[in-house]
Amino acid sequence: MARVARTIARYAMVTPGERVLVGVSGGADSVALLDILSRLAAALDITLVVAHLDHGRRPADAADEADLVRRLATSRGWPCHVETLPPLRRRGSLEAQLRRRRYAFFQRTAAAWGCTRIAVGHHADDNAETVLLNLMRGSGMAGLSGIPPVRQERIVRPLIEVARDDLRSYLHHRGLPHLEDASNTDLRFQRNKVRHHLLPLLQNMYNPDLKTALNRLAKLCRQEEAWLATLLAPVMQEALIAVDADALLLDPGAMVAQPRPAQRRLLRMALRQWQGHLRRLSVEHIDAVADLLPAERVGRGLDLPYRIRVQRMAETLKFEKAPRGRGRPRPMPSSSDYAYVIQSLGAHPVTLFVPEGGGALHLTKRSMTCIDRMPASDRREALFDFSGVVFPLVVRNAGPGDRLRPMGLQGSQKIKKCFPAQGVSARQRRQQPLVVGGSGEILWVAGVRRSNAAPLTAATREVLQMKWLPAGDQSNCR
Repeated sequence: MARVARTIARYAMVTPGERVLVGVSGGADSVALLDILSRLAAALDITLVVAHLDHGRRPADAADEADLVRRLATSRGWPCHVETLPPLRRRGSLEAQLRRRRYAFFQRTAAAWGCTRIAVGHHADDNAETVLLNLMRGSGMAGLSGIPPVRQERIVRPLIEVARDDLRSYLHHRGLPHLEDASNTDLRFQRNKVRHHLLPLLQNMYNPDLKTALNRLAKLCRQEEAWLATLLAPVMQEALIAVDADALLLDPGAMVAQPRPAQRRLLRMALRQWQGHLRRLSVEHIDAVADLLPAERVGRGLDLPYRIRVQRMAETLKFEKAPRGRGRPRPMPSSSDYAYVIQSLGAHPVTLFVPEGGGALHLTKRSMTCIDRMPASDRREALFDFSGVVFPLVVRNAGPGDRLRPMGLQGSQKIKKCFPAQGVSARQRRQQPLVVGGSGEILWVAGVRRSNAAPLTAATREVLQMKWLPAGDQSNCR
């Protein structure tokens, strides 16, 4: 337990007063995670919410798993949210689909419960397996960095420095029940082949302490990755011309003089920021894009996965999402739920791109003396008394049961009632961003309607200014 506490402190995984969503499957690792975090909660000054997802793959075991998780949560005094999804259609990688489903569920549930962190049970053995899998794929330094202890300042992995065997010993010592997932021995999954065959073979024949060596490699690569990203940040800022939900514009002149390793890294940084992921993008794809940087390549182009068209223009390198039915790239996977976190707001404005919602949210803290009037309409801009807004803010799409207390009206209403009667499809309503305060109250349906929270008064000294900028209207947010 002390080792986990040190890991949490080392990577600043939580801050006092936060509510943390804990993903618990009922397996050994997640049960250990829940128990350890429960024992540390008072010292860390955090509260927990337990989340359990039934993927619909194993109906015979699902009820027992959900019942175990509920009992574990209730016995520790934490609320528990259980959700069941229909079985997956077998198309593409089953592992990848399950992972996307799981994290979409975590994001959706965290937003609904006002959780600012999501704790999952990856441990040191998982990290070693990931490094080895990525090595076999021919990954670069990013892949060899393994599983990050903290991702996007939201997903945290308190057990990442603890070995699987140590967690089993902890469960035995504490007498904690858990269930074994039969899929963990299913050799159709590449990870299970590495876990049960390749790693033991390498340990027996070459290095008994191989897992430690792989974790050390991951840590070194992760540190060097962070250092290189810092070095290239000024170049990235110079290269980024504009970005919105449908297009990304880069300045090829800012990148063409860089060595090829730096070009690859800059392109990956830009594409990750734009798409939110780098799935299906190989080094061959990135090198093909880098080949378009020289001036003599003007007019050339290529297609990337997820229907992305790249075109070398006279002054820009343009990435554009092709509409469905045109172009060769594969369609981008749709996810019905998303959530982003804005931890705080200082002297500098913050711009959050929300590709799912088709725009960007721009936040600025201003002195009340700079505000001479309330906006005529709250559809594109909303002003709040900064002292009345609780951070962190969660920016997410609407979910079942969401209600807003509209400015100027009594009581509350369902989110769908906030939209104009005509011209807004159900899908648009579902994907329009909500800005939710740290207290759990919806502050603004971005670009649609403001709540009555934190109004400006004669006592207001600082103002939180929020602007919703639809795609194509974000040139002032570089």
